[in-house]
Amino acid sequence: MRIPTILHDDRIMMGTALTVLVAAVAIAPMVRLLSNVRASDLLGTSHLSLRPSPAKRVAVVHRKAAAAPHAIQMGNTLILFSTLQDYTFTFSGLTLCGGASCAARVEVMLEPDGLEPVWKSITAQEDGSFSFEVPFKARPHQVLDWTVTLRDADNHMLQTGGRQILTGDRNPELKRTFDIH
Repeated sequence: MRIPTILHDDRIMMGTALTVLVAAVAIAPMVRLLSNVRASDLLGTSHLSLRPSPAKRVAVVHRKAAAAPHAIQMGNTLILFSTLQDYTFTFSGLTLCGGASCAARVEVMLEPDGLEPVWKSITAQEDGSFSFEVPFKARPHQVLDWTVTLRDADNHMLQTGGRQILTGDRNPELKRTFDIH
């Protein structure tokens, strides 16, 4: 092995050359080990395989990866699927206009964190009752913001909202009485 020389102002810096030599000696075994590892092993495929070096044979070690809950294995490739799950948020209640029941317009917007918002609207019955389901996709333990907007025939408006963390319950509910005036 040749010791590298570093020239600076026409002088050889022996301290730096010695440091480079020590680093090269320390790194050499790691470089030799990594030269036997395939790039796909470093990228997280489902097995580890060492290529035999020309000087000697190395045992090939296969290790199967545990399949993720939303994955399938095809050969040496593990294909991951989205963890999005189907949810259905049920909104129900009563709309009041100045204390009396009224057929107000009920609009709901769901905004799962980081995903596209979902919007749905209906008109409440003459007695002010309403109930409808809003299907959406989200991930478990994700934050869900919701907004309910009510409008009466005179275009008076009431808006309320909330935030919740989605749990294992795939059918969250909101049941309320809303007084627009």
